[in-house]
Amino acid sequence: MRKRIYAVLLASALTVASINPAYAAEFGDGTEQMEMTEENSPTQKEEETGELFDSGEEAEADLFLSKDEESADSVLKMRDENLYIDMGSARVGYTSSELTGNSEYLENSGDTPLHLQDVKSKYFNVRFDDQTIPANGTVWLYMIPKTGLKQGKYQETIKLRTEEGQEVSLEAVFSVGAQVKQKKAILLDSREITINFYKDKYEEGDYYEEPEEVEWAYLYITNIGTTTVNLNLSKLQYLVTEDSITLEPGEQKEINFKAGFLHLYAGEYQETLHITDDTGAIQEDVSCKISVKGPRKLFTVDKEKMTFKRVQDEKVKEELISVTNHTAEPHALAIKRVYGSEAFEISGLSKDMLNPGETATFTVSPKKDAQKGRYYETLKLCADGGETDYQNIQLSMEVYPKITKLVYGDEEKGIEITKRYGITKERLNDYLAMEAVIMELSDGSVVYPKVSWDWESCPYNPSDKKEQTFEVYGTVTIPAKTGNPDGISLEVPAKIRILAYEPMKRPEIFTNYISGNSAEVILKEYVEEAEGYEFVLSTRKDFLKSQKFSRKEQVLKNVDTFGEIEIPRKDFRNLKAGHYYSACRAYKTEKGKKIYTKWSGVKEFDIKKGKPATPVIKKVTISGNKVTVSVGNIAKNDRYQCILGTKAENGVPIRGKGMSFTQKGSFTVTFESVPAGNYYLGLQSWHEQEDGTYFSDWSKIRKMTVSAKSPARVNMEVCKVSGKKLTVKIPVPGTAEGYEIAVGTSAKKTGYTGTYAYAPTNIRYSKTAKIKKGQKQVTVTFTNMKPGEYYYVGARTYRTENNKKLYSRWSSYGTVRVK
Repeated sequence: MRKRIYAVLLASALTVASINPAYAAEFGDGTEQMEMTEENSPTQKEEETGELFDSGEEAEADLFLSKDEESADSVLKMRDENLYIDMGSARVGYTSSELTGNSEYLENSGDTPLHLQDVKSKYFNVRFDDQTIPANGTVWLYMIPKTGLKQGKYQETIKLRTEEGQEVSLEAVFSVGAQVKQKKAILLDSREITINFYKDKYEEGDYYEEPEEVEWAYLYITNIGTTTVNLNLSKLQYLVTEDSITLEPGEQKEINFKAGFLHLYAGEYQETLHITDDTGAIQEDVSCKISVKGPRKLFTVDKEKMTFKRVQDEKVKEELISVTNHTAEPHALAIKRVYGSEAFEISGLSKDMLNPGETATFTVSPKKDAQKGRYYETLKLCADGGETDYQNIQLSMEVYPKITKLVYGDEEKGIEITKRYGITKERLNDYLAMEAVIMELSDGSVVYPKVSWDWESCPYNPSDKKEQTFEVYGTVTIPAKTGNPDGISLEVPAKIRILAYEPMKRPEIFTNYISGNSAEVILKEYVEEAEGYEFVLSTRKDFLKSQKFSRKEQVLKNVDTFGEIEIPRKDFRNLKAGHYYSACRAYKTEKGKKIYTKWSGVKEFDIKKGKPATPVIKKVTISGNKVTVSVGNIAKNDRYQCILGTKAENGVPIRGKGMSFTQKGSFTVTFESVPAGNYYLGLQSWHEQEDGTYFSDWSKIRKMTVSAKSPARVNMEVCKVSGKKLTVKIPVPGTAEGYEIAVGTSAKKTGYTGTYAYAPTNIRYSKTAKIKKGQKQVTVTFTNMKPGEYYYVGARTYRTENNKKLYSRWSSYGTVRVK
């Protein structure tokens, strides 16, 4: 009894969607759905058996009549006695929107209700508007073929049953034909149309009406293909026609071209009508010719629009405008200023009265005192002092600021630079670029223009060891939309002094900065001409004489992004406890050899505590593309880093495109999804104290090879929440066999290979499945998401090698919140 109750509840939930034919488009939808369950949701077994109620509810939940109670005259039948339903046909690749469903009525001829069971059909979707047929009543039955059927004829006997044992069988037929290659083509009766228009055949008052004398042109288009085509007609400048038309196979339509060109001057015009369809498969052109005879209006002007661009205070040449009377009668003309800034000088007409065929002129010129900005004005040229006939003339002007002053270097001395012997012209150019050349403009603003320095004409010789003093000249580039009508000189001089050659000075140590068991040796200033520096460290007082060094490191000269030379320094880490001496010397290269300065003065410092014990790599296990490292000799509260580097230098692994972990408390490190290649494994630990950080020596480097090739990493294309539903889409790499999508309430780093990868942790929902052949994308939907929480979503792919799953790195994670 409990099974029957659960089945009816499910059927009732489907009723609303089932009775509406609009829902037919959703039948056969291949979107993958996943029902996510919490602890109080029905299990898979309960959903299959329908056992949702305990025994205490069974008596009250029996909603239906038993078979012993049904009436003997209750009979299930088709109301119209139609037991054969033809669903028609479709072509291979059809969609649900292309199908036509079929509806019938089921009738209960008795006086006892009948209860329909769900129908399982192989080729058709079957729905009822109600699972219960009332006594002497009917229900509506709707059928539609499923999507995805291959070519062929499908015939199936569908049995409609009730829980009371009544049954009706009907035959359903549906055909799927082979895909027919669509033939889309059109036929034009002409590739050229011509329209004649005589303007002198209509009265002046009819100007805004369509004269009867205008010819209309026609074009006939026929669809000679096998499918419907939607044609788009390009916008025309001189003609007016439809924007688009639809043609059924074999249908012909007449396209007419109306007079949309009453504003044209007399003359010959030509344009092209472009005909295309929605797919771009059809591309046809029709040449359109228009012949206009007679005057446009009472008079014409040769310029309807004028644009001026000028610099402040710069004089612009005036523009001459001509007006011609095309009629057979004399007309009086006048100029009116109807709108605008009045930033233009307008002269009077050379003639106020124009006889037939005569021409008058007037001039327009911008006012010289117009400030920076944009100006607009509209003139109206009127005939006979009224509004019967007029012509608008549009004027516009943009005024740019001018240069008022150039300021460079010191206002009294200009630009002066003093440098040491041997500096190159390129380096001098860099120094000059840092000197501000300021251009002041008439609108109160300032700009920093580009300056090009003439080094070819400069007498400087970098090899001359004597002191040199000379000038170099630069040319300022005027910025766009800026002028120089006052002729301010754009040449900028710079005085340069190059000191005579002196040997490099020896460096001077400013301080030794101590933190834990690290010491940073910092110089007071950089040494001119130095290419690099050699820093040394020793526990022996006579280290410079004996050349017995604990550490020796070379540091190259460093220039920051602003072109400034940085103060040289060197950091010595993981030192033993003891008293130390430090020194430094600078060097440069001449003729392929390094030339050193004298050593700096010696600076002393103390390391109070010793370094931690050197970590030990106990065991390394490689399983497919996973590397597990067991470490030891690390204090419980000490942090350590484990680097799986792509190379090693001086006993230190260099990460490069490798991976690394920093952690404490755990003595096992697991690198997942390691790319195939050779690696160098090393450890270093440290602990924090009030006086700084104490570093250990690096462990002994271990070399290893990972031969298994990891699948390609994927990135999520879609990760979005809608209500309590989360949808995730990922692309499918060709080398992957399956995928895993996980949703957790936290995330952790899984290693470093150029960018960090984060794996979702505290997993709440997940999906792991194989990838189907030819599948390009995976879509997974998680439902019943718990609201009020943030979730971390990640995806990875896998493939199998030697019966082991090799996972890719996790994708970049997405964070979502269910509200």
